[in-house]
Amino acid sequence: MKRMLIWLRLLTKRLYKKPVFLAILVLIPLLTFSYRVVAEQESGMVTVALAGNQDVMEDLQNDSQVICYRFCETAEEARQLVSTGKVDAAWIFPEDMDTHMQTFIEDREPFIRVVQRQESVTHRLVRERLSGQVYHDLSRIFYRQFIREHFPQLADMEDYALMPYYDRYEMDGQLFSYETVTGAQASDTHYLLSPIRGILAVLAMVSGLAAAMYHKKDLKTGTFGWLPVRRRPLAELAGQTLAIGNVLLVSLLTLLLTGLWGNIGLELAVLVLYTLCCAAFCMLLGSVLGSVKLLGAALPILSAVTLVVCPVFLDVAKLRLVQLLLPPTYYITAIHNPWYLAYMAIFTALCAGLYILSEKLHKRL
Repeated sequence: MKRMLIWLRLLTKRLYKKPVFLAILVLIPLLTFSYRVVAEQESGMVTVALAGNQDVMEDLQNDSQVICYRFCETAEEARQLVSTGKVDAAWIFPEDMDTHMQTFIEDREPFIRVVQRQESVTHRLVRERLSGQVYHDLSRIFYRQFIREHFPQLADMEDYALMPYYDRYEMDGQLFSYETVTGAQASDTHYLLSPIRGILAVLAMVSGLAAAMYHKKDLKTGTFGWLPVRRRPLAELAGQTLAIGNVLLVSLLTLLLTGLWGNIGLELAVLVLYTLCCAAFCMLLGSVLGSVKLLGAALPILSAVTLVVCPVFLDVAKLRLVQLLLPPTYYITAIHNPWYLAYMAIFTALCAGLYILSEKLHKRL
């Protein structure tokens, strides 16, 4: 046991002398904290210029993270921002909103101008926010008109006397509650911070592929020549787990410092299993490809494919089968769905079995 610990310490010491590995470790907190800083700035998936009625503009400002608003003094300024491409759309409100809303109820005359260069699904979605805000005020006018038309005995009542009955039944609070598949309350994470866990998972896989390349070089230089052939896979496994484990440990510490972590017990379980999962996957790739050159060529391609296919930025259901062939999928999903811990264990065992089979075939050839 003492000899094994000394061996692991020396392997770790050698690992930290590699500039590429140190660069990956430095990149983890740098990337995470940079995302955190950007998320705290004013940002959104769509930028909308607002002009006109100040009350409506201030109400819209208290919106979700999806829309970024820019306030303009005039409608012409808002139009100019759209034409120069500085914003995606402009919403222009009349100053006298109450009068225009009353007119709208009577003759359905549009009173809000939306200026945009082109129509898209995103534009349609964000306009739902605009419709919801305006309908909140329109419904009050509809209510007063309905009462006066259908209940003549109340027609002479002033607005201040009618509105308490409306306000009494106005609901407060959230209409929806958000939960994960396990029933736990879902965290309200900024959309810019959502991909961080996936990016860290890809970095861990990249470190595993780099470790596979180092192992190929070690075999050529005879670094592990003193080990019996049957035990050399253990040396590769040790190198893999040390490289991936250190990256994931720094990732976990970074997530803890930035407040993006979940249940700590689950986080540790995912860390251990994902370390073994990535190690088995990278050892399998190293055995199949067989050379440093092929591993070096596969590394950027596999990284790019993983970022697109796995649910790092987008989760495309049609690609689920392909996603399950790549380790980051399990790391990203397991923290929200513990069933993926079992799937990750099965995937790890499958990769380990294929690695053993591949090594036997190489020996026979």
